[in-house]
Amino acid sequence: MKSHNKKDWLKLTAVAVVAIVLAGLGTIIASNVAPASSPVGPVASEATTSTMTTTVTATTVPQPLAVAADSSSTTVPTEPAEIEVSDTVVEFGDTGTTVNLELTNIGGTTSTWTIESSEPAISTSPTEGEIESGEVVEVSALLDRTVVAEGELGAILTVFWGDQEVQVFVQGVHADNPVIIAPKASPSTVVAQTGADCSPGKTTITVRVKDTSEIAEVIVRWSNGASVVETTMTLSDVENYKAVIGPFVEVVSPNVKVVAKDVHDNAGGAAVPLSVVACP
Repeated sequence: MKSHNKKDWLKLTAVAVVAIVLAGLGTIIASNVAPASSPVGPVASEATTSTMTTTVTATTVPQPLAVAADSSSTTVPTEPAEIEVSDTVVEFGDTGTTVNLELTNIGGTTSTWTIESSEPAISTSPTEGEIESGEVVEVSALLDRTVVAEGELGAILTVFWGDQEVQVFVQGVHADNPVIIAPKASPSTVVAQTGADCSPGKTTITVRVKDTSEIAEVIVRWSNGASVVETTMTLSDVENYKAVIGPFVEVVSPNVKVVAKDVHDNAGGAAVPLSVVACP
């Protein structure tokens, strides 16, 4: 009987120990599972005999860098107006009165323009206007030969826009031929020197010569039989010239002609009426 009691006591003791151990394990598990924000009372803290620490490593996923938006827009500056001229040298020649130019705006903005001439005898049409980017404007330069000085022509056309300018050089020649006015032979009839009874026939040629430039020379040409004779005329006063020609040896037309040249080698001429008759 005593052995049975002893065995039963041992079993009870073992069960009590197991219960105590299980109770301790339950407390430990409960303390680890409970949130960190939930405080454990003083009793629970005292009852805990072992602490288990669990470390959780948070993985941070890199986020793309935010690009700040540029609030300022990029503006490409507009090129200012720039005018090109089709020719920088133009030529009127010795007879031309009109030459044409083309103005082209190769810049990026519209601009007004004007054109001026250094020579009063040269005008332009138009003289001013507005030209857009890429536009071509035709301008005519006009030469008034009735007022331009004789000789080599040199002038400048200047195109202005904004604070810019471009120059066009104008060349040409203006020739005014000398004008022969009232050529006359006095006497207008002479006798041919064909015999001893006739005196050598001579006559005086007079003429007026006008030109816009200086006269270089005035001569009178006439035929004396088979040959042609030239006689220089002299200035008698202002624009009047004279010369004595003869004698004539044949009864033929003497073909008298006055020729005047200016300093630019421009020439003008006129015939002089004169008759040659036989000796009576």
